[in-house]
Amino acid sequence: MKIKIIKIIKAEEEVDIEFPIYREHDVSQDGHPSNIIFSKIEFNDDTKKMICQNIRISDHNNEIEMEVDMNYHFDGSGSDYLLGTGMYESTEKDFNEALTKAKNLIRFMNDIN
Repeated sequence: MKIKIIKIIKAEEEVDIEFPIYREHDVSQDGHPSNIIFSKIEFNDDTKKMICQNIRISDHNNEIEMEVDMNYHFDGSGSDYLLGTGMYESTEKDFNEALTKAKNLIRFMNDIN
């Protein structure tokens, strides 16, 4: 029996990119509240390293996590994920809205302590 399959070949390609890169990654699970990671990836001309800022916002209990990787590297993920295109496309506005939400929560935490 013969069947037709789609063969996906992983290949490296050198591309020109402009920084910063904005990325939005929905990591919600079926039936669970919204859980989205907003990322901003910049290139530091002085250190010649990439910096990745991540803000994860979950509608469940209004949770926010923030992370900064001062020595970010692209991994083996797909190009849409790495470059913030396709289903991962985002904007500076989206990232700044997530950042404002995180800052407001930090202010709230400072006010109650």
